[in-house]
Amino acid sequence: MKECLVILDPDQGYGNELKNALNRDPGFPFHAAYAATTEEMEELVLNGGAEVVLSALKEALPDGVKTGIFLSDVPGYANGAPSIFKYQPAGKIRQEILKFQRVFEEADDPQGKTAGRITAIGVASPVGRAFKTSFSLVLGQLVAQNAKTLYVDLEPCPGFSALFGRKFPHDLSELFYEGMKEDWDGRGAFTETVHGLDVLAPAAVPEDIYGTDPPFIRNVILKYAEANGYETVIFDLGTEFRVQEAFVPALDKLYIPVRKDPLQEEKVNEYREWLARVTDPGFEEKTEVVTLPVPGLFSRGKYDPEQLLFTELGDYVRNLLGGLY
Repeated sequence: MKECLVILDPDQGYGNELKNALNRDPGFPFHAAYAATTEEMEELVLNGGAEVVLSALKEALPDGVKTGIFLSDVPGYANGAPSIFKYQPAGKIRQEILKFQRVFEEADDPQGKTAGRITAIGVASPVGRAFKTSFSLVLGQLVAQNAKTLYVDLEPCPGFSALFGRKFPHDLSELFYEGMKEDWDGRGAFTETVHGLDVLAPAAVPEDIYGTDPPFIRNVILKYAEANGYETVIFDLGTEFRVQEAFVPALDKLYIPVRKDPLQEEKVNEYREWLARVTDPGFEEKTEVVTLPVPGLFSRGKYDPEQLLFTELGDYVRNLLGGLY
């Protein structure tokens, strides 16, 4: 579950708009809440477990939170206090919040032992040909602009080399092998960077997916991501329901791509019923069904993950993320 961040600002229009913009970003590791008064802010800190306060009232910065930041109407530090200029794009504010958070954590933990906070985003669908992989790649490339992001494809036969037009020297099969060693600390070089996104290639053979214990798959990937400093992991969850069942309870967000079709709607309804059986109450709030436009590249017989950013699909995902990218 994400930790709480409180935005304290008497300007309710601004405060709510910033709150909504931050919450639309699946890569943001906090859930933003808005308080119009110091009393409301203190209530959220005391009873809501808020860890970060972004306050337009400098005198209201509380002592009992990990990070207190002044939301200033002038650029730069204000009287020596950590400050963020409020009149700038939400994406920039997000970056500065995360920068200050890292500074505060390092000050509290000079030995560098603070555990990483990873946002896990899944993409899965019961509907075939719903552009799930294309959506995952666009989402990953956009989120990677603001956070160190890992993309993992769990499909058993995704045609990965053809998809990217290159061979990948390392893959999930190698990661599984390392993960079985008792002394493995999670570190290693198993990824390739493609258009700013770190990609972990799928298993070399399908048996390594459907023949491996799904909780082990989940744990070894998350251990690797944490040990190597990733802030966000995008999981293309594939079609193996055993794998999905192990992953979905650990997700901060699940996107379900679909197509416009009455039969597909019934498939999605049954899929969501299945999700309700294998997850805790409240997981429904983390799921979002998305009906995707067909990327124009497909009609021209060409597939390029980077060029997808400049198609109708790229624009759709930008809007989905609140126009932050």
